[in-house]
Amino acid sequence: DQLSEVVTNAIVRSSSWFSAEGASMDWQYYDVWSWATLTSFARSLTWVVEAFSFSADLLVVTQPLVLLAALKLSPALRSLPTLVYSSSHLDYMVERHTHKLWKSFLVTQLAQSRNVLVSMFSWNAFMMESALRLQTIPVIGGVSLYMGAGPKTIPTKGLYVLSRDTPDDCLVQCLLRRLRTELSPNSFQGDIVFARDFKSSWREIAKFHAVALFPYASFTMTLEELLNLAVPVFVPRHYSKHIYDTPFLPRTPASLRAVFSRLAMFETFTRPFIVHFDSLSDLLRRLSPARDAHMKLWKQTMVAYSADQALKRLALWKAVLGRRLGARPGTAPVKSPSSRARASSA
Repeated sequence: DQLSEVVTNAIVRSSSWFSAEGASMDWQYYDVWSWATLTSFARSLTWVVEAFSFSADLLVVTQPLVLLAALKLSPALRSLPTLVYSSSHLDYMVERHTHKLWKSFLVTQLAQSRNVLVSMFSWNAFMMESALRLQTIPVIGGVSLYMGAGPKTIPTKGLYVLSRDTPDDCLVQCLLRRLRTELSPNSFQGDIVFARDFKSSWREIAKFHAVALFPYASFTMTLEELLNLAVPVFVPRHYSKHIYDTPFLPRTPASLRAVFSRLAMFETFTRPFIVHFDSLSDLLRRLSPARDAHMKLWKQTMVAYSADQALKRLALWKAVLGRRLGARPGTAPVKSPSSRARASSA
C-alpha cells in the first residue's frame, strides 16, 4: 500500500496525464498515451525503483502494451527480462501519430532474447505477426489463477446475461422476461439475471445454468473466465446482435466485408463449448428442461476440458519462461512449446 501511494504521487507530480485533482488520487482517463506521457511515466518509475531499492527477476506487461515503452524508457528497468502478454490490439491507447514510432520500438525490444511476446488468443497473435512481421507468436490462454473460483458441475441458478448496454437501455431485459412468460412451459423457466444487476462475487457465476453473451470485442477476459468456470456460453449467431466498438465497427461497405472476414476468427466463433442462437426465443428453448441431461453432460465435459487446458497452459508458460529466465539449478532444461501444443492451447 505504501509503495502504491508513492507511485501514484510520483506520477501525479510528473505527468499531465492526470487531472488537477490528482493530489486527491482521482484518476483522469484518456484514450491514448503520448510519447511525452510515457517518458514522464518512465521518470516516475525510475524514481520509485531507486527510492525503494526495488529489484525484480521479470517484468510483465499485459494491457495496454504501450506500457512497455514506459518500462523500457526507464534506465532502472531497461535490462530486466520482460514478458509482454497481449490481449488487446497492437495500437490500443497509442496516439495515432506515434504508431510508427511505437511499432519500431516494439520490434526492437522483441528482437532481444531476454524479452518475449505471448498472445492470449489466436486472432490477436495473427494480427501482431502480420503487423510486426514476426514469426509464430506463442498463444497461451488464461488459467484463472487469481479469481479464486472453480467450476461447478451441478448448476443451481438460471441464465446470466452479459450485454454492454447503456444504463437506460433495458430492451433485451424486457424481451427475455416477456418471452419467458409467453413461451410454453417446456421452455426455460429459471431466473434470468443481468450482469448490471448482479451484486455477488465472481465465484457465484459458476453456479449458473448458462451465460448469454452479446459480444462487444474479438475477445474479452470475461469470456476466458467463463469458459474456465465450465459455464456453457451462448452467443448470437447474427452479427447485428453484436455490439462492437472501433476498430470492429464497420463504417463503409469495404470495412463491413473486412469485419465479416475477421469475424470467423473471433474467439466467440472459434472456441469449443460456445453455442450460437438465432433469436431470444431460440436461446430459451435451448435451455428447456428437456435438455437438462444434455446440459449436465456438457458441463461435466467442460470441467474436464478446463482442467486439461490449465495443465497444458501452465506447461507452455514453463517452456516460454524457461527459455528466457533459464531453468533453476538441478532441474532439467525445458523444451520449447511445439506447434501442436500451441494449436491445442489456441
